Amino acid sequence: MDRESYKRVTEVISPFTSIHLVPKDILEAAGLRGTAVHKYIEGILDGWDFSVIPPNLLPYIDSWRLFWDSSKHAFEGKITLEKRLYCDEHKITGQADVIVETEDRTYIIDWKTSSVPQKSWALQGAAYKHLAEVNGYKNVDSVLFVKLLKNGKTPSLHKHENHEENLEIFFKCLDLYQWFEMSKTRKQWK
Repeated sequence: MDRESYKRVTEVISPFTSIHLVPKDILEAAGLRGTAVHKYIEGILDGWDFSVIPPNLLPYIDSWRLFWDSSKHAFEGKITLEKRLYCDEHKITGQADVIVETEDRTYIIDWKTSSVPQKSWALQGAAYKHLAEVNGYKNVDSVLFVKLLKNGKTPSLHKHENHEENLEIFFKCLDLYQWFEMSKTRKQWK
């Protein structure tokens, strides 16, 4: 079984978003920023002490700290960071930013640095919940998307509850993605 060939959840839904309309330089800068913010958060949660955080990232980290400091009591349990999950039946994969296992619940948290919430988050959340369940996590709660703010203020929180409906739509996207062989088509667009 070659899990390296599994389609990433975000790759499957990307053709159905407006991401291709964003100018390449802006998209690349946003991707680098998002990756860096994720790495700093992961480091902080792993116990690293950062004395200097780049000024362009600091407001996002401040926004994250406002969320985490006020919410971490609800997420006391085993914390797993950047966990790649696989579904062998559908040959999909996704990487959860944070998985928290408490005594009675599993929480998945995804950090977002985009300027506005995206409709596709509902599909991503349903797919991540599915991935967590097929990987043995019990009583998985709705995925919590934490949209960190570039002004350092309290982030906005986004949960999508219609899991069955959203998962059905995600699988329709997967079918279309595979039917059109989007991975090959997208390489031609670049």
